[in-house]
Amino acid sequence: MKKEDKDIEIHFENGHVPRRQNQNSNISNTAARGMRRKKKSKDAKEPGKLKRRWKNLKKWQRVVIIVVAVILLLAAVSCALVFGMWGGFKKNVDKDIKDNTDKNGDAAKDTDNNTINRTAQNTADNMVNNEANNTPDNTALNEERLETTDKKTNTDESISSIYIEDQCTLDLGAVGKGIACDVAQNYLKQQKEVSGAVIAVGGSILLYGSKADGTNWNVAVQNPRGKDGEAMGVLSLSGTTNVSTSGDYEKYFMQNGKRYHHILDPSTGYPAESSLISVTVVSDNGLLSDGLSTACFVLGKEKGERLLETYGAEGVFIDQNKKVTVTKGLKDKFTILNEEYTE
Repeated sequence: MKKEDKDIEIHFENGHVPRRQNQNSNISNTAARGMRRKKKSKDAKEPGKLKRRWKNLKKWQRVVIIVVAVILLLAAVSCALVFGMWGGFKKNVDKDIKDNTDKNGDAAKDTDNNTINRTAQNTADNMVNNEANNTPDNTALNEERLETTDKKTNTDESISSIYIEDQCTLDLGAVGKGIACDVAQNYLKQQKEVSGAVIAVGGSILLYGSKADGTNWNVAVQNPRGKDGEAMGVLSLSGTTNVSTSGDYEKYFMQNGKRYHHILDPSTGYPAESSLISVTVVSDNGLLSDGLSTACFVLGKEKGERLLETYGAEGVFIDQNKKVTVTKGLKDKFTILNEEYTE
């Protein structure tokens, strides 16, 4: 008898009938245990907890979850599109703003150069149309307009104020640059480390202190019938002083051979006709130098010289024939550089 066929007896203490079992039963038991292990392994591969919960949900619950998920997905996509479109829109707007700013900047430069010209043009249009028929009626009409303007303004010197009605403007062009020079001078006086400076504000110039080498300040006088920057003469000055020039060559236009400039005669409301084309005034005060140069241009050479004497200022007058008149205090300080001009 082979070993594997040997009978095995099992005795039970509880009195059950013993049964015989051979080694083949052991093999069957082992196989059964292996199958149970395989089943457990298969169970381990079943869906996870979340998936089991999903399977346990009712059909309508699954539908609700799917709908909510789709809505959230659509919302996320919509937000992404909106922000993307907004980013592009904002970029385009910023670009348009920059382009418009650049264009406006260029336009502003042209406006600065032409604003007064256009204002003078509007005045001159009426003037030119009526020039051939400048009757006393037209003069009376102009005087009435000036009188009306006076009624629309009111000054109170006690509180240094002025009241202006609608449709009126206040132009500080005759003195604004000179005042700026005075403000600059007051500031420089507080700067102990500054011994000398030159401040240019349009047609007004502040000469402050002295040059480092001790020589005089040299200030060129614009040729009123030449190119911009072309000098007809030069002033040699020392110490702190202000120089202002007014002329018919900065802002003007020509029409029918006549020059219409921005310096208006308050007695007529039209461009001043005093036979002068340029006046340069030298004064210790910026406000005075700027205001006096404009006033002298309107008044003419004779009255202008008397006005300068009243305020202790000096000046250089140039008439339309390019004749130069220099006041006594500047006789040895002014030199003519252009042969077209004579004293």
